[in-house]
Amino acid sequence: MTMTKSNQALLWTGVLAVATVAGAPAAACVLPFAATAAVAAFTLDIRRALAAIGLVWLLNQAIGYGLMNYPVTQYSIGWGAALLGASVAALVAARFVRSAITQWVGDTTNDVAAMAAGFVAAFGVYEGSLFALAQFAGGIDTFAPNIVATIGLNDTLWFALLMGLRWVVVNAAPAGFGERAIVPSV
Repeated sequence: MTMTKSNQALLWTGVLAVATVAGAPAAACVLPFAATAAVAAFTLDIRRALAAIGLVWLLNQAIGYGLMNYPVTQYSIGWGAALLGASVAALVAARFVRSAITQWVGDTTNDVAAMAAGFVAAFGVYEGSLFALAQFAGGIDTFAPNIVATIGLNDTLWFALLMGLRWVVVNAAPAGFGERAIVPSV
């Protein structure tokens, strides 16, 4: 039985969310929200991309409050909500860049430069949104250049790993994940 495109997208949405959350302990529990948003923007329709972001955020909050004993305060809940908002903004930014590049040069499905541009936009909007909030809510010290650079490196590696995972699952199980992916062009 062949899966519908909708079921293929649903399967990838789940794999993307689980891979991101399951791999977070390897990255000192720093979830790559911007990277996940960019990958979702390039591999899913908007509805499923939002679902993937929401699922990653929800799992992150459940682990934080349920397993890691995050303090249940207005401040922590507010920052948790800000992570979701910034992730959605990052998704929108990546989709906008993808759309703009597609209009300019054509199909961006396998274009590494377009994917990189979408990721850079997602990361910039994500960090910029949180930095803007920190101006009012506090926590500005977490935006020191070395911290942002470390988070940027973490998200860059995650973006490459998640896009690589997408390539692997599509090529290994095209019936489950969609048409065979070709090697991205440069």
